[in-house]
Amino acid sequence: MLLATLAAGLVPGAGAAAARPLAGAAARRCVPEHAPVLAHDARVWIYRTRPRSGPAATLACLAGHAGHMTLLAPTRLNLHVSLARFEFAGNVVAYLSTQSGVDSGSTQLVVADVAARRVLRSTAAGQRVDAGILRSSAVSRFELTAHGSIAWIVVQTERRQRVGASVWAAPREGAPRLLDFGTGIDPASLALSGSTVSWTDAGKQLTAPMP
Repeated sequence: MLLATLAAGLVPGAGAAAARPLAGAAARRCVPEHAPVLAHDARVWIYRTRPRSGPAATLACLAGHAGHMTLLAPTRLNLHVSLARFEFAGNVVAYLSTQSGVDSGSTQLVVADVAARRVLRSTAAGQRVDAGILRSSAVSRFELTAHGSIAWIVVQTERRQRVGASVWAAPREGAPRLLDFGTGIDPASLALSGSTVSWTDAGKQLTAPMP
């Protein structure tokens, strides 16, 4: 149902030591001046570099600290990779990384600890075959905890008709677990309350503890 894992250029930045604290105005923003900001919350900022030539990199930094983590390396192999739908929880960020071809593509659900400068998870979570006409699967929603555990819903289609959906959850480290599968799952129903994830299947709310 899911694709084999692809690296998609998602590598930690150089060094794994904790970032150095900044002082003054810099403590409120860790992004270089004039760098395009893609997303942020109070703690984590995602931005793109502005090289004079060649591909740009996508980096993450922790507010109030020096240094960064590389989410997408500035290589030509990554020219067809895009990052989107950033979600934040504490020092952790989750997002979708999609590698696109002429009429196909694959998507990874990535979880990264920006403070530790470490990718915790890169799990295959979507695909597109024949421009999505023949077959596709896509993440409709995901929920993240500050510890790094995550839950998500994947919707499957064939010939652009929905054929089912699956609910998954995964710990900070370790294999994902299938929580539910069926045609009655509401793709937008996933919610997180404390350490419990919930979703709706055939009009009934179901729950499970986050791993």
